[in-house]
Amino acid sequence: MRKVIGSVLFYRIFSLYMSSPAISQKSEASLHAGDYLQILRNRWKEAVLVFVLVFVAAAVATYLMPPSYTSIINFEIKKPGAIVLLDKGAERVLQNNASENYIPTQFEILVSDMNLTAVSKKLNLAQEWQTDDATAASMLRGMIQVMPVRGKDLVDVKVVGSDPALVKRICDAVAECYKEGRESQENEVLDKAIATIQEELTRRENELLAKTDTLRKYMTNSAYVFLLNSNGETTPSTVMNEEAVLAERRSKLSALDDEITQLKVHITKLKSLKDSELMDYVRQTELLTETTPGSAAVRELYTRSQNEESSLSKMVMDGYGEKHPALLAMQQEHENTKKKLTEGLVGLRDALEQTLSLKEEGRKSVKRSFDEITEIVKNKTQIDILVMSAIRDYKTEKGRYETLENEYISQTMNRHASRPIIQIYNQPREAKVPSSPNVKMNLILGAVVGVVFGIGVAFLLNYMDTSVKTLEDVERNLNLPVLGVIPQDIGLLHLMNGSSPDAEAYRILRTNIELKRKDTNIVTLALVSGNAGEGKTTTLCNLAYVFAQGGFSTLMIDADLRRSKLAEYNDVECEYGLSNFLTSDLALQDVILQTHVDNLYILPAGPTPSDASGVLNSFRMRELLDEVRRRFDIVLIDSPPVLGVSDASLIVSKADATIMVVQPRKLPMKALVREKMVIENAGGHLMGVVMNNVDISGDTQYQYYTTYYSYYSPTESVEPSSSLNPLPVTSRSSKSSATARRTESPDQPGDDLY
Repeated sequence: MRKVIGSVLFYRIFSLYMSSPAISQKSEASLHAGDYLQILRNRWKEAVLVFVLVFVAAAVATYLMPPSYTSIINFEIKKPGAIVLLDKGAERVLQNNASENYIPTQFEILVSDMNLTAVSKKLNLAQEWQTDDATAASMLRGMIQVMPVRGKDLVDVKVVGSDPALVKRICDAVAECYKEGRESQENEVLDKAIATIQEELTRRENELLAKTDTLRKYMTNSAYVFLLNSNGETTPSTVMNEEAVLAERRSKLSALDDEITQLKVHITKLKSLKDSELMDYVRQTELLTETTPGSAAVRELYTRSQNEESSLSKMVMDGYGEKHPALLAMQQEHENTKKKLTEGLVGLRDALEQTLSLKEEGRKSVKRSFDEITEIVKNKTQIDILVMSAIRDYKTEKGRYETLENEYISQTMNRHASRPIIQIYNQPREAKVPSSPNVKMNLILGAVVGVVFGIGVAFLLNYMDTSVKTLEDVERNLNLPVLGVIPQDIGLLHLMNGSSPDAEAYRILRTNIELKRKDTNIVTLALVSGNAGEGKTTTLCNLAYVFAQGGFSTLMIDADLRRSKLAEYNDVECEYGLSNFLTSDLALQDVILQTHVDNLYILPAGPTPSDASGVLNSFRMRELLDEVRRRFDIVLIDSPPVLGVSDASLIVSKADATIMVVQPRKLPMKALVREKMVIENAGGHLMGVVMNNVDISGDTQYQYYTTYYSYYSPTESVEPSSSLNPLPVTSRSSKSSATARRTESPDQPGDDLY
């Protein structure tokens, strides 16, 4: 017993430690994972059932599926083009020339109604399947799958069916019908294009002949001579090219104008300058060149003057005096030269004026010639425009005709050229073994789907299940302590060996109750439940048994007057009970019976009264409870369900304390909260909750309660119950050792029963 109490205290201390914020934060993630695993442990039966159903359904479906055979053809779709090329075999073929969306469009055409109808007609499927071609094409669409190869013009055409030979023939026919359809469509387009080009070519030929006739008239009637150049084109030419002469006269006239203007500028400037300034101007304007009329003498005099100045400077440097005859002679000669140079510059100006006069006369002559040529050209402008327009029209029309003629030749060659539509790389083969059903894959898929669905159903059921599941649910929502956890499938302890490990759960409950009522005057305990079938009566019987084993004088009162079971569970035959005591003048010793267990007594329910609530609410019921408080160490009262009838409310209002018996996954949390409210509203004092019929072996929330099995196994020696001293009582302790059988003198009021 000391080991059990120690383990309970250790659990309490450990729970407080684990509830600290630091520990809670560290273990929060593991708790969430543990919650998920706990859901699967609690709902494993449902999950397994769903898994089995899905797996069996997959197996049956696989078995019932008819065998299917697959055939695949792989080929490349060639793009059409309009350019004719020659291959190595000198055969004319078309270069691919189509839009970027052309190939994806052809993938769709492969399974179009047009192509599939052609396949049906080619293979005579309508007659074979006893239907029409449209329906046969629809059936073919369900058998054919087009699988393009990413990034390439290749495509795999996959055909699935029950007949392997027919599947192969369909595979071949899809490619052949597509090829024939493409060829027919392209030939039709080319034929229309050739016919259209031929009509346009005839019209253009007539237009070219008309332009040729017009040009021939100008060749005959005009002054133009039409020459044939090296490219075969006609170019106009004239005997007298007025335009060239006009350009030459215009150029000459412009040059004369420039010369005359320049001469006028020089003459005007020379007239305005002094004689001493003439030489500087002439030298700066480069009038001493050979092309200037009368400049030769001036150039000679200017050179002589420069030499004389150089000689004078040298004589001065050699020491000739101012009066030296040689120096004076040189100075006189230099003065004469300068005078002649001035006269020569004046002569140069006169020569420029004469040259200007001649230039002006020449310009008049050139101007007259220019005006004559201009008049001639002006008169010929109209005819020139007509001629050039005719030439342009002829050349344009000839170019159009030649372009159209080349297009006609090209399209005609395309029509008769070999055009590759498709290039087959992998021929279809007749399948020897069926491709479906894939038994292994279907079973694996069924198993995977079954596991997923099973887990999903487990979580869904857990989400929909609002019943209480754990101790934490009770303590958090009801704000009540859990006094004990009773394992699943524990029977009546007084029918089993007292050393059974199952009894240890009730001993822990007894210990917790004693710790609760240690400092209080609590004797009568009402055990209630929200609904029938939660094991309340069994719990009361076993709890009373362990109290009696512990040396407590214990009384069980069956206050469930509507469905009494307490006497039956304890194998007690009774004639009178609680209902008789409350409705008559029977003495207490007439209705309290001793059971087969020492220190354990029972007050049966008796016959069911017509007004059970009224009987329980009587003054005699209060007297009964007051009396048993004095006579017994502990009194356990069995009551009907709180949420079922009003009897339980009357019982809990008169008992010293109340214990709720809760079976996990039995009632929703709202019902338990309602049960607590009913008890509190009736004035009852709730001591705590007993979790009954708990599957501690399959639920990790309660596995720490299984530790008493290791402490209290059948192979170990058990301390006798007499070694456990009961809690001290008042005046009842001297009377508890009295006999529990009925007294011989029931009329002695002062004599105690026990």
